[in-house]
Amino acid sequence: KEKVLIPTRGVIALDIINSLNSMGMETLLMHSPEDALSLPVKLADRSYKFYSSRLEDSYLDGEAILEKAREVKADYIHPGYGFLAESPEFARACRDSGVRFIGPEPDVLALVEDKRRLRQTAESLGLPALRCSELLRSPLDCESCDEGFTYPLILKPLKGSGGKNIRVADYRREAQDQVANLLKREANARSGVFFEEFRPYAHHIEIPFFRDAKDTLLYLPEIESSIQRRFQKIFQESPSPNVDERLRARLYEQAQALLRKIDYVGLGYVEFIVENGEGLFSEINPTFQINTLISEVHLTSNFLKKQVVISRGELLHDVHGVRIVKPKHHVLLVSLMAEDPYNGFLPSSGQISHFFHYSTIRNVFKTTLYTGARVTPMYDPFIGKI
Repeated sequence: KEKVLIPTRGVIALDIINSLNSMGMETLLMHSPEDALSLPVKLADRSYKFYSSRLEDSYLDGEAILEKAREVKADYIHPGYGFLAESPEFARACRDSGVRFIGPEPDVLALVEDKRRLRQTAESLGLPALRCSELLRSPLDCESCDEGFTYPLILKPLKGSGGKNIRVADYRREAQDQVANLLKREANARSGVFFEEFRPYAHHIEIPFFRDAKDTLLYLPEIESSIQRRFQKIFQESPSPNVDERLRARLYEQAQALLRKIDYVGLGYVEFIVENGEGLFSEINPTFQINTLISEVHLTSNFLKKQVVISRGELLHDVHGVRIVKPKHHVLLVSLMAEDPYNGFLPSSGQISHFFHYSTIRNVFKTTLYTGARVTPMYDPFIGKI
């Protein structure tokens, strides 16, 4: 059996274990002490415990993960999403250690990680892209970098994904305070942050895709991810009611040009901001996502299995040139969060005293909860998706 080391947690770890077990692969899970009683630990073929639950000493400890991969003679590492899944340094270290990283090549990850550089690449191909400023490395840089922009503005770290580090500033003084706070994080201080134009009424559109080494491209129906809280996606639907056929065809064409230019091989999501019938390129998300469940409904196939097939160097079967999957259903996805709405949406942790759910062909519920499970306060409060 081929061995896959899985240094991640939660619902994504469960998806990986179930998918790879069905492919006849041996699943080896790395987990923190805090997750010792979680469902993925119970279902993996084997599990190994990090010595600490601190992120730096567990899911972000690349050296410990590679040491374990060598010890158990793993063939692959599947990083899931978040943590080290988008790290070009970790992907390169995996390659140098002789372990196959399930994801894009390190050089592609490095380009995708640098949001400004990627937008410049897109603009060089004629793609309209969201305007962004020069890099800010100090609050004092706001004075020169916000010229030509109108407040409010969005502040983003140059590297890293997810909405937790995104800020909105209504005026320059607030922007300076936000920049100072963002730069307190060592990773942001090294790479810098930047301004981006804020479009509060625009739509956030993602195009899921697979691309293999022979430039074969498989597109899935776009996903509308505009309903967010704290820049975290909580309600998604596909196809988007705000994208017509003309715009859809143009977004597919633009995405194909960019993916070909950077020679992206693997699974990913090209993200656009759509307003008044026009799409502006934002970024590429290079990892398996929570909303992959939506695309699996459209494709009637397992996304993770296709990701592994491409990582092996194999080609997409039944696809010639570009294939666009037409939606047969309208799909809604809701993220469930363990938060207390009566207490400022603070994380709500504790033990599950009773748990019951059902799934049907039209209602799929994925979660790691079970009666007796414990919801930890240490990590993201995401606990499931419907």
